[in-house]
Amino acid sequence: MEWKGSAKKQNKTVSEWLPDHNTPYCESVTDFIKYLIGWINKETSDPCSPTLVEISKLPQESPSVILDDTQIFQSNLEPEAILETNTKLPPQQKASWFQNRQLFLHELASFGISSATLDWKHSPESPWNSVLLACVAKHYEWAKSQGAFSMYPINIEHTSKLMCLGTLERWLRGHTDEMCRTLKNPHLNSIHKKLQQQRSVSLQRMIPITSP
Repeated sequence: MEWKGSAKKQNKTVSEWLPDHNTPYCESVTDFIKYLIGWINKETSDPCSPTLVEISKLPQESPSVILDDTQIFQSNLEPEAILETNTKLPPQQKASWFQNRQLFLHELASFGISSATLDWKHSPESPWNSVLLACVAKHYEWAKSQGAFSMYPINIEHTSKLMCLGTLERWLRGHTDEMCRTLKNPHLNSIHKKLQQQRSVSLQRMIPITSP
C-alpha cells in the first residue's frame, strides 16, 4: 500500500478545514458513498478493488472536469422495478437514494466503468479513486440540492464540492487503514472474505447496472 502509515497524518492536516467526522454532514456523505457502492449495512462487506483490466480502461478525465460536468442530471432514465429485499435502510435514507444510485451507475457506465467500487490498495489521489470520488461528490451535491439529505440536521455552512471531496478522501484513508489492520488478523480476514462472498450473492438480487 503506497501510503501506509500516513492516513492519520494526512487526515489530521485536512481536519483543520473539514467538519468533524461525526457531524451530520460527514455522516450523510459517508452513508451516501456506502450506499452508492452497494455497502448497504454492516452485514455487507465493502466491494473488491477493481481489476488491472478495469483500471487500464479508465478514462483520462480529471476530477475537476468530472465535478463540473452536470449533463448526467439531464438524463431521462426509465425507472426500473425495485426488487424486494430483506434489507432495511436507516430512516435517514430516503427512497430517492435509489434514483440517485441509478444516475451514479449510469454515469460510471458512460465512462466504461462496470464496477462501482474503490481501489482500496491505493490512495484517494490514485487515478481510479480520483474519478470515483469526484463522481460521488458531484452526485452528493446534486442529491443534496434535491432534498435527499433533509433527514440529516446538516449545518448550512457545510456545503461545497470541495468539502465533500475532502470528506470522502478522509473517509477512504481511514477506512483503508482499518482494512489493512483487519487483513493482518487471520480471524478478521476470514470474516472479511465471507462477507465479500455474501455480498456477491446479494448484489445479484439488486437492480442491474444499465448501459448508457
